[in-house]
This record gives sequence, C-alpha cells and structure tokens, in this order.
Amino acid sequence: MIDHRRRQLDKASREHRLLLQKDVTFEQFQTNAKAKRYPTGSTYAWAAECVFGPINSAKEQSNAA
Repeated sequence: MIDHRRRQLDKASREHRLLLQKDVTFEQFQTNAKAKRYPTGSTYAWAAECVFGPINSAKEQSNAA
C-alpha cells in the first residue's frame, strides 16, 4: 500500500522546501493563501497536513543563516 504521507514529505525534501506550518486543514490553507500569508509557490501536503514553501526555500533559509 502507498504511504502518501511519507511520499509527500520525501518530495518536499527532494525539492528543498521549507516547512512553514504543521497541522493545517485544507480550508485553513486556502484562507491563508487567499490572504497572502504564504509566499507564492507554497504547497499543501494533504496527507501530512503541512504547508511547504516554494522550491529551494530551505536552501535560501540555510544560506541566510
């Protein structure tokens, strides 16, 4: 059986996406996205209930530190 949660987390890791928020429902994600509380290109991982930033946002974060 496919573990969608693990698959989505692995994909976000491969794309170097920064974890922005955990335990978010899809409705909350939609509301926050419409209010522009997330950067453009952020995605919602429905199985993990997490919001990830744009591609390579984790690399940019580590370079800034």
